[in-house]
Amino acid sequence: MIEKKMTPFEAIGEKTLHRLVDTFYGLVGQHPDLDELYSRLVLKAQHMINTPDYEVQQPGEMQ
Repeated sequence: MIEKKMTPFEAIGEKTLHRLVDTFYGLVGQHPDLDELYSRLVLKAQHMINTPDYEVQQPGEMQ
């Protein structure tokens, strides 16, 4: 019998996963060396969310 592996989402649950992601990005956003990168990622994510026909770009194509 083949055992299906659980995803991290299934293993720890939605609430815990969201808390971990929020904590991680909160800390990254406060780090002086990562602040500019974090800001660019947030703007890109907002654009993706607000553009229904947004096409995901391959690594190296991102601006």
